[in-house]
Amino acid sequence: MKLELSIFKDVVPENIESRCAKRVVSIPNDYSNQATTREMARSVIGWIQKWRKEQVPSDPTALIATADVLQKALESTFPNLAPRPDQAIRSAMQAHNYTLQDRESTLASLRRLVTTFRLRVHQRADDRTIYPVALAAALPGCGKTRMCLETLQTVVAPACRSMTQRIGHETVCLPEVPYLCLFLTFNGSFGTGWTPTTEEKRHPEHAIAKRLLSSYFATPELDTVANISVKAAMDLIRRTEATKRTIDPAKLHIFIAIDEATRLLNARVDPKYELADCQSLRAVTGDKKPEADMQLARRFWAQALGPLQGICRTFGTPTWMMVAGTKSEQLSSAISRVLGIGSSIPVAPVDVAPLSGSATASLLEELEQKALAEGQIVSPHWRFDGQLMRKIQNVAGLPRSVIALASATADTLGKTEITNQLFLKLMSLCDGASDIAGIVADELVALGLLFRSRDNQLLLFPRVDLISLIAHDGLNSPWVDATNELLKTLKSFESIATTGQWQGWEPFCVTILNLRILLAVALALKNNPDARWVSIRAALPGTVPGPSPPDLFVNAQVWKAELHASMAGQSTPAPAEGRITLCPENRQGVDGWAIVHEKIDGKYQPVTLALQCKLHQVESTSSHTDQNFYLQKARAALPTKQRQSAVVALLTTSRMARLSSNKLEPRSFVLDRDGMKQFTSGFNAIADIFWSYNPHLSSVARMATEFYAADTTTLEQARSMAKVVFHSRASSIKFERVSDLRQFLKASAGKPIKVTWTETDDDARRPLSQRQWTDKDVVPGFFGRAAVVFAVRAVVAPGGNSVVVLFAGERAGDLFPASRRPVGPNPPLLSS
Repeated sequence: MKLELSIFKDVVPENIESRCAKRVVSIPNDYSNQATTREMARSVIGWIQKWRKEQVPSDPTALIATADVLQKALESTFPNLAPRPDQAIRSAMQAHNYTLQDRESTLASLRRLVTTFRLRVHQRADDRTIYPVALAAALPGCGKTRMCLETLQTVVAPACRSMTQRIGHETVCLPEVPYLCLFLTFNGSFGTGWTPTTEEKRHPEHAIAKRLLSSYFATPELDTVANISVKAAMDLIRRTEATKRTIDPAKLHIFIAIDEATRLLNARVDPKYELADCQSLRAVTGDKKPEADMQLARRFWAQALGPLQGICRTFGTPTWMMVAGTKSEQLSSAISRVLGIGSSIPVAPVDVAPLSGSATASLLEELEQKALAEGQIVSPHWRFDGQLMRKIQNVAGLPRSVIALASATADTLGKTEITNQLFLKLMSLCDGASDIAGIVADELVALGLLFRSRDNQLLLFPRVDLISLIAHDGLNSPWVDATNELLKTLKSFESIATTGQWQGWEPFCVTILNLRILLAVALALKNNPDARWVSIRAALPGTVPGPSPPDLFVNAQVWKAELHASMAGQSTPAPAEGRITLCPENRQGVDGWAIVHEKIDGKYQPVTLALQCKLHQVESTSSHTDQNFYLQKARAALPTKQRQSAVVALLTTSRMARLSSNKLEPRSFVLDRDGMKQFTSGFNAIADIFWSYNPHLSSVARMATEFYAADTTTLEQARSMAKVVFHSRASSIKFERVSDLRQFLKASAGKPIKVTWTETDDDARRPLSQRQWTDKDVVPGFFGRAAVVFAVRAVVAPGGNSVVVLFAGERAGDLFPASRRPVGPNPPLLSS
């Protein structure tokens, strides 16, 4: 029966004519049997409203709520749509075509999460708290996108096969289940970038729903006039996939990875899509206001991802979700509180740390082999390209940056502007001086200024040259001056040349102490621009003081501006106030110095702070006698008038059985290996650059680690052997691997190598020229675990030069007869 819609205008509260494409519609004939037109109209109203819901809405503010209507909307715009979820993942994977490095533990944790999810669904568990959302949060370029894709490609499939799980004393058999993987991203690499100006005008659910459909149909440009609900999208995907495979929709396990989810954290909900409680949340005052403000700030997330998280919390629609982004604390809070105050959804953190040194080396090897295969010239080898290696170390194992540097392509790292206030918080956190609230640390990680190490320590990202300060009026000038000097000193890490003149540890120690003192000065001047005396008691963390440690201060008004050389590659002929500087290279025993002040009876007396920095890269244990000798040597190297009152800090990386304060020289501080982590603190990634500045075995320190053997070769002997090889090899010879060094030594077997250099013997307290050596002073050393033996013979030459001859052979008998072999402890030959 045909009916004119106009006859229902008096009973339908809205103009339904304007809502329909045609004014005449068909209704079932049995409606004509109704008693009156009004009763008939009332009966038809329900049918008309149902009919309207089944039509594709043309109103852009409408929300498509059912899979049937969504299917009609998609078919009208994209008539040739076909499911291609694997193609969407493969397309995304094209930008990540290198071997996955250093992610074994991460993949293992993901396998456990996916397997546990399968078990919970199999057990039909209805407790929503046992369906956690996996969260991979790390700084940009750390490999989060790759881990999302790797999870979908390599973790899900094995986990969906038939398997047995041991639960207490019971064995549970999990049958094979059908699965579907979907990858959603907001980073714009695949045509689905987040554009706030347009996407915030749509319903929040639309941002997720259209990306679900785009991934399933491998159509990035997929969109509709009206908004799409998440439920409609998921229902259509589940129904379409189940029909294609002829399976029960409830059996299909869907695995979703959402990359760059951080972009949704601060998105704003358009007023026309706000929920009813928004006004009441804005009106909250008092103690509850911060919580209400946080709810409002996270409202877009709640409306967009809340429905999807709801689907993930039940076995009836088996769905597992992984979220990746840069702000760990904020993402975790948004996920767990998506239902509002008083409700919590569990989050399962997934560790995605920067690559280790060995993994970075493996990635570089792969990049080099790929370049060779493509006919590109690779010269020199990356291990011997000093500039490249320094840049590699500066990106702290970020896979994306390593690839960009080795491939000479553009990196995503860029300049970061921060306020003076935030910069001081950054430095305070790195220095261990204070804790920063999680949300602030999150922001610093997202900016690429901090990153979490493998032991979950927050570290400063080494690319300190990317930091700049935002000019701000109204700040007191002394504070600004001190903060600018602090940043300038931090950036000097970039300009320190790790050449043969310096080991690298010395300028690091000088620079880190300048940073700590400047930080204390800046914090004092921030509170009081006229502050003068600032304590530097916390400038030497991790050190053990000698008896009666002095109370040291600096003059803030002097330190706030640069009055003396502050670059850690420069030196000054005498200690001065205003900066700790390096000493001239010909001064033995002191590596850095400055004038500070000691508080005595309420007065501030100037004293010299002298640094002795020793980088011991071997594992022998040092004694208190050794440490005190270095302290005495440093004090003796100072100008006569400064020796008695001077404070000496011995910053060594040597191991000690137990460092005891009462066994040290007075007016001293000693740092050993146990205090290293505290001393470097949040600057540990930068310290590693100076610790291992030479990536191959072509430096004395690195070779000495191979020569040292606790039962046969002392630290000094190992360094002596390393120096012989270092001075005798041609400049073109570099030892990339241990095998290269071994081959060089084998080639030298039976061939005396003669080299000359001048130095003093620290342990014997007198120059080598004053020592008496005989032909019996021959010391064997074993090269790691290899069957290569060395002997060093020292001969005194006029003028104090020590001529050292190295013999190498595969057996001790090749070097000298058995009757001439030394027995028992051997005397040290040369100093370090």
